[in-house]
Amino acid sequence: MPEPDPPPPEPGPVSPSYEIVAHACAMAIQDAAVYMRSMQTLVVATTGAAQERMLNGANVQDAATVVALAQMAVTAAGLTFGEVGVAASSVLKSFPVRTPSGE
Repeated sequence: MPEPDPPPPEPGPVSPSYEIVAHACAMAIQDAAVYMRSMQTLVVATTGAAQERMLNGANVQDAATVVALAQMAVTAAGLTFGEVGVAASSVLKSFPVRTPSGE
């Protein structure tokens, strides 16, 4: 029976450059999450004001348009969050974890 392969060597420390890039990617995702929550807050207020106008019978069509546009804004913010997450992940995956010199 052949000898089992030895375990791989312990990896060296993560390079400071990688840590900086990882932190920047995390901040980008956090900023996108804040943007999405802010848009949701804005849309809730906008929708409430539009519904009030609808209930009072003032400019119902315009208020309905505002509600539809507000819902589209939340959808767009969610898509933006996803795109930022994918981009940050791509950057981090392509960045070398360790430098050849062991930095």
